[in-house]
Amino acid sequence: MMLYGIYVDKLKTEKAVKILDDAYERAISLITKNKSWPDKLEWGWFENRHIIKTIYQMAMNLWMIEDNNEALELFRNLFIANINDNVGARENILAIRMGLSYDEFMNEFDRGGYYDSDIHDWFELNHKKFPDEFDKWDKLMKEIG
Repeated sequence: MMLYGIYVDKLKTEKAVKILDDAYERAISLITKNKSWPDKLEWGWFENRHIIKTIYQMAMNLWMIEDNNEALELFRNLFIANINDNVGARENILAIRMGLSYDEFMNEFDRGGYYDSDIHDWFELNHKKFPDEFDKWDKLMKEIG
């Protein structure tokens, strides 16, 4: 992912995409058995972080090129496998479901490589519009406080 970032910074898009594609294929092969995702892929396990980051970046890239169905599938899988959602997949799911493009989302919430509390406020205000995506998460969050 570091090499991917370097190529992106240097505007070497073809090389960046190739690196990400290769990393994604390796990440998926590490975690899937019979093409099914693991029940858990938690951020708290340090060994999972490079896998999660790779899959998250692939989902972001798919969203960027407007392959929203594939992006949603990856974001949903990350969210379900890591209900604490350390990478913020839930916000991306909500944005896509609300019809925001990648550029619109980034223009609204990106603060130079990070998101501030605005994104959390926006999520709280809007996620109840999609109970099929977030009711289970809401219930779990209430249970654990």
